Amino acid sequence: MRDTRIQKALSDAGYTSRRKAEELIAAGKVTVNGRPAEIGMKVDVKKDLVAVDGQTVPLAQDDKLWYIALNKPRGFVTTTSDDLGRKCVTELVQDIPARVYPIGRLDRVSEGLLLFTNDGDFANEIMRPRSQVTKTYRVTVRGEVKEESLIQLCEGVEIDSGMTLPAQVTVLEKTPERSVLQFVISEGKNREIRKMCEAVGLEVIRLKRTAIGAVKLGMLPIGKWRELTKEELIGLRAIAKKGEAATHQKEVENAAKQKHLSEKATRPSGKAATKSSTDREGIFSRQPEKDKHWTDKKESRPGKFEHRPEKTVHGDQTPAHTAGKFEHRPERPTHGSERPTGKTGAPAHRPEGQTGTPGTQERRPAKPAHRPDQPDRKSEKPKK
Repeated sequence: MRDTRIQKALSDAGYTSRRKAEELIAAGKVTVNGRPAEIGMKVDVKKDLVAVDGQTVPLAQDDKLWYIALNKPRGFVTTTSDDLGRKCVTELVQDIPARVYPIGRLDRVSEGLLLFTNDGDFANEIMRPRSQVTKTYRVTVRGEVKEESLIQLCEGVEIDSGMTLPAQVTVLEKTPERSVLQFVISEGKNREIRKMCEAVGLEVIRLKRTAIGAVKLGMLPIGKWRELTKEELIGLRAIAKKGEAATHQKEVENAAKQKHLSEKATRPSGKAATKSSTDREGIFSRQPEKDKHWTDKKESRPGKFEHRPEKTVHGDQTPAHTAGKFEHRPERPTHGSERPTGKTGAPAHRPEGQTGTPGTQERRPAKPAHRPDQPDRKSEKPKK
């Protein structure tokens, strides 16, 4: 079944990279069943015969998927073949019964962990920049590292391919002759670590990759390989998915921010202010009318405890609102032996000395009246 593009089939076979395969196809050096191939055409890796410069490239692969960790030594280039005759990393994994190809790269003078696989989907998932799979390096530089240089490396520096993303840089060892740093980055630009150090004036003596995501180099001997464990594969895929989700979320937030800024820029500046000012004026202009209506309503319906003016008093009449049971009223003149009586019929005035009447509380005896025959003690002066 023809379900694989020709450039991907050549890449999966470990012959070359996809970009290089497209260049070979465009140059007319690739044929499928004796006919010139075209970029994007699909082939059956089990039945079709693919050749490059007349040499057949075996596309059929073993059903087993291989995931390899190699401790790359210095002096090897990270490619499947080299026109200059330099040693390639594929020479170190020739004993694997399948054609595997490297994931990512390390330059010829660098060393350390390098992954291989024959699973194209897995390789793309790890190498995709959106996945943000972290890579850890142990870097030895000449001389001491200044604090300013460390800050620049952590925040990002300008290199030929643009501004680098923020990195984690830690000083492991520090002497006057050399310093050992640890870099943790999530990018995969060509010779990025060396260019970052060069941008801040540091000379790299040795560079070694010690980890890729959850896979660590450990004690693997130089030039040897091992298969990844199930836990390491799960960890790598989890990191890739998490990085993909974080990148997507960041893109959504940036898009929303840009949309908000564009809408704010196109919105008339005076329109919103005029509208809000009009609304405020309307609110304050309607408020006095509402208060006036409430006041008129209140005045039209006087309350229970509201003060009312007193009526005019004529003669011995008292104000209507003060007339009560215990109010004092002027006595009528008496004629003959009649004595004024109160409302209950009791005498209004009683002779002095009377202590009370039945049914009433006793009163204190009246004070004796002043007699003229007795001298006033207050007027007497004390005798000397």
